[in-house]
Amino acid sequence: MMSFLKKQLRVISAFLHFSTIFYCHATKRQYSPSSPRQSIHIYTETQPETMKKKNLILAAAFVFACSSIFFSCDKEDEVLPAMTAENIQFSDCKNTKNATVGYEGESFEYVYETGNKIKLTHKNVYFNCCQTENNLQIETSLSGDSLIVNEFEKEPGICNCICPYDMECTLGPLATKTYWLIMKKQGTETFRIKVEFNKKLSGSLNL
Repeated sequence: MMSFLKKQLRVISAFLHFSTIFYCHATKRQYSPSSPRQSIHIYTETQPETMKKKNLILAAAFVFACSSIFFSCDKEDEVLPAMTAENIQFSDCKNTKNATVGYEGESFEYVYETGNKIKLTHKNVYFNCCQTENNLQIETSLSGDSLIVNEFEKEPGICNCICPYDMECTLGPLATKTYWLIMKKQGTETFRIKVEFNKKLSGSLNL
């Protein structure tokens, strides 16, 4: 909060400084920052009336522009803790020992979670049939407006088969804005979608 107030004071100081310089220039006066009480000395020369009006209009336009910039910075940027991944879960292999479960198709779901978070559900993503405990993992990163999720095997499976798994995780906190949600598998991008992150966020797609 203190840093924000200091920033605002610097903006106000700069605004007043440049406004005074521009006003003096427009009205043919001399600006001297080292002597505040005698900072403006009127030139003895006279100006045409039309030139005075033009300079005053330019000075007013400059002050208006500076005011717009100043008040546009009045709202402090949203500050959030670093994004983390939680509630990470992978299902067991969805194939039974005696038969393969009917293939439903790969799908992806995303929905807003309390606390400025997003819950992701990736259904029927394929990996090797043989997985040890916690071998299936995810890595997440946030870079600008890119939210990246990488699903991978820590150690490659050794069986000569693959099967579908379901993955769930929750990411956040996130700022209210537009993101590119980029999904990867073993470091290779598989798909990406644009999401407008807010409390009404909810969507799905078939892959």
